[in-house]
Amino acid sequence: QVLRGLVNNNQGCRNYYDMHRIQYIIQYSIAYTIARKCDISLKKVFKKYHSQLIYSYTNDKGKDKTIKLALHSSFKRDKTFFSQWLSKIKQDVEYRYRDTNPLKRNCYICGNPQHHVMFHRRRISSLHMPYSHIIKEMIRINRRQICLCRECFIKVSQNLLEYNQIAKRKLT
Repeated sequence: QVLRGLVNNNQGCRNYYDMHRIQYIIQYSIAYTIARKCDISLKKVFKKYHSQLIYSYTNDKGKDKTIKLALHSSFKRDKTFFSQWLSKIKQDVEYRYRDTNPLKRNCYICGNPQHHVMFHRRRISSLHMPYSHIIKEMIRINRRQICLCRECFIKVSQNLLEYNQIAKRKLT
């Protein structure tokens, strides 16, 4: 994966031909690791696993699997790489992002769709026992913040609501 990533990142570069040296270093470092692990020489490693360091095994399900080093045969520079890349950059791109604003949600407790405030909790490691009812609910639903209306926020801040009043929202 490291070799493939390096080769792909440097594909259009002027000194792309130098990647053969990096491939050589990675190939021999893997071979040397195998040699040290199996207590054999490098010559025997390449004789047993070939230059691509091919390793075959059977997985837990009984299927035969093969792993090999993805060696590149040629490091000739692709002169058209940047022109193709530039044309791809100029194409219109549709960006996909989540535009769900947490403040557009309904109140977690009463379901009121207006006048929202975010209620935040600290990390569990920095909280002290006994937890308030809203903190217990936030830990249960695995959230660090929830959206509340102003009235519910005031009630929660003053700890006026019982746990069943807070948790009832999940049932509806």
